[in-house]
Amino acid sequence: MTSSATGLSYLVDSINSKTYSLDYYNDIITLDGVFTIGSNTEKTWSVYGGLAFSLGVVYNASVDIFYTEEIDYSYEIPLSTSLTNQGLNFQNESYREDAPSLNMIFSLPLGLNLRLSKSREIWKDFAAILEFRPTLTYFGSSQIDQNLFSSSFTGIGLRYQLLP
Repeated sequence: MTSSATGLSYLVDSINSKTYSLDYYNDIITLDGVFTIGSNTEKTWSVYGGLAFSLGVVYNASVDIFYTEEIDYSYEIPLSTSLTNQGLNFQNESYREDAPSLNMIFSLPLGLNLRLSKSREIWKDFAAILEFRPTLTYFGSSQIDQNLFSSSFTGIGLRYQLLP
């Protein structure tokens, strides 16, 4: 850069960075329905698959938006070897609450069963499970532009078979 007053040249270097982050929080109450078809459940090991649907109400939804801009620059004064560094930081936080909204989840449960016992009356209807669920989720929220999300869940649990 050249000074218009003195005609001297200055060396200027700068970096400008902007960062946005969004945190979404909510509480949800859902009603789940799952239909599964399995291999032979009388065996110790079995596999299953099916369809699942969840319908829920989202409440206490909030979004925190953080914005940071950082400008770092340095310049060298003519006839001097010293450099001056300066930095400016701007932070902005926005918090909003949303009215209760609708939530729907469609998923494909795929799992592995391990029966806890074949002969003991108390344990024969219990199974340890390992389940993988690819999902498609709809949030009826005005806070987030994208209302349709895909994800997957992996879980372990204990299953009790009510019906033979």
